[in-house]
Amino acid sequence: MPERIPSELRAGPTKTSVVYATQNLPGALVRSLEPWATAAIQLTKIESRPSRAAPWDYVFYLDFEGDPNLSPARQALGLMRVCCAWLEVLGTYPAATKVLEPD
Repeated sequence: MPERIPSELRAGPTKTSVVYATQNLPGALVRSLEPWATAAIQLTKIESRPSRAAPWDYVFYLDFEGDPNLSPARQALGLMRVCCAWLEVLGTYPAATKVLEPD
């Protein structure tokens, strides 16, 4: 698990970024996302990139609202680890509290 962010920054909303790979099987991506829907945790970004490990394999970058050390995100990550080939938490950081409009 990543080092916890300082308590003064955790006081507000947080976001967490993870990277993971699924097995190259039908339905693997949806199975990796089901724990988030079940836990009612908002996903803010999902991106796929080709894997360097093998042709036609992909890694997924996922951002979600919350701290991975707290339930229910901790439980969702645990369920995700069961169905993924590998998973790494990249970090947790303060979430933006407002959207900046272009000038």
